[in-house]
Amino acid sequence: MTDRLGLSTVYCIRRLLREETGWRGFRAALDGLGLNAVELNADVPATWLSEVLRDAASGAVAVLSLHNFCPSVGNVPPGKTGFNVFSLSAADDAERTAAVVHTLHTIEWAARFGARVVVHAGEVPCVPTGRDCYEAALRDGPDHPRTKELLQALREERARNARAALDRLRRSLDVVVPRAAQVGVMLGLETRMYPDEIPDMAELYTLLTEYPEDVVGYWHDFGHAEVLTALGFAAGQRAYAAAFGRRTVGYHIHDTRGLRDHDAPGFGDTAFADALIPDGGRAMVLEVHDAASLEQLRRGIAHIRAVLGTAEVTATPGGNA
Repeated sequence: MTDRLGLSTVYCIRRLLREETGWRGFRAALDGLGLNAVELNADVPATWLSEVLRDAASGAVAVLSLHNFCPSVGNVPPGKTGFNVFSLSAADDAERTAAVVHTLHTIEWAARFGARVVVHAGEVPCVPTGRDCYEAALRDGPDHPRTKELLQALREERARNARAALDRLRRSLDVVVPRAAQVGVMLGLETRMYPDEIPDMAELYTLLTEYPEDVVGYWHDFGHAEVLTALGFAAGQRAYAAAFGRRTVGYHIHDTRGLRDHDAPGFGDTAFADALIPDGGRAMVLEVHDAASLEQLRRGIAHIRAVLGTAEVTATPGGNA
C-alpha cells in the first residue's frame, strides 16, 4: 500500500540543502515514516537526480510525480519561487518560452522515472493581484468589506483579461502536450491557490475537453481548494470531485486551518473523504511543509490511510470532464 501514498520533497528540502545531506537525507526521512514513494518538487537540484534514478530503478522508491519545474531552475530572483519562476501564460514571450523549455525538460526526466508532472498553468494579469486579496483575507477575514471589495475588483479584472491569458497558455500547451504524449508522460493541471491563477473551475473544464485525456488530467490540491472556496472562487471539495473525479490523476494532500495550508492531515478543517478517490491509478502526495513535526506527519499519514480505507468501501469516481 505504501506506493500509493508518497511524500513531497518540499517537506524537508530546505534543511537538506542547507545541511548538504541530499537525497540520502530524504531517503532516511522517507524510511522513518514507512513510505517508499515520493514527489520531486521544484527545489530538487539536478545533482540529486542520478541517485534518485538508481533508487527508482532498483525498486527502492517509486517516483510518483515531478513538480514543474524539476530539476530546479536555479538563480530564482527575489519574489519568485522555483515553481513560478516562469509562467506558461506569460505575456512576455521570452518568459513564456523559458517556461515551455523548462517544462519540456521536466517531462524528459518524468519519462525516465515513469512519473507524472504537476503543472501550474499560469495566471491572468490582475490588479489587485490574487496575492493582494489573499493577504487582505488573512489580515481582515474573507468577509471584511475591504476584502470583498478587492475580491470583486479582481473578479472583474480577471473576466476582462482571461481570454488572452488562456490563449497564451494554449500556445504553450500546444508545444508541451505533444511531447508528453510521445514519451508517455501524464500532465496534471493543478488547482491553484490565488484567484487570479489559471485554471478556475470553468477554465479547467474547457482545457480538459481540449486536450487528450491520456495525456492531460487534473491534479487536485486539497489546501488550494479550501482557500479558493473560502475566498468565494470555488464551491468546496465535493464540487471538484463531482466535476473532475474521472480526470483526476493525482492529489496534493495537506490540511488547512482557516486560510493557511500545507499542514499535516488531521490537524485542520479539510474533509479529505469528500474528494479523495481510492484508486491505485492516482498519485497521492503528501505536500506538507516543514512547520509540521515528524510526529504530526506520522499522525497525518495514519489519518489519510484511514480515510482511504473507508473510501474504498463507498467512493465512486465522478465527473464527466
